Amino acid sequence: MPEDWVVGALRPFNATSQSELTRPFLKPSLVALPKLKRERKIFFVLGWLNAFLGGQHTPEALDEVKAFLRDAKLEPDLERKVLEVMDELERTVRIQAKFGK
Repeated sequence: MPEDWVVGALRPFNATSQSELTRPFLKPSLVALPKLKRERKIFFVLGWLNAFLGGQHTPEALDEVKAFLRDAKLEPDLERKVLEVMDELERTVRIQAKFGK
């Protein structure tokens, strides 16, 4: 699939207002990371992560990402990218817990 199509669709598909609908795609998006790293351009993986994790805002989504990191055998550079992007999701969940939605 042409990369421009995917890049153009990532943000709209993962809109935060649609997080309930896109949540089932979270784990498959994480599982796909090694393949994406091998087959796509260098900045694609970070955009992919920003879209899929950035579209989530629930503690359940955060737990899913943490479980994936714990169980997956990612290369160190991919793990760092996930941790970097997960930071924003983690902050969002903490803020919502403290101040409500």
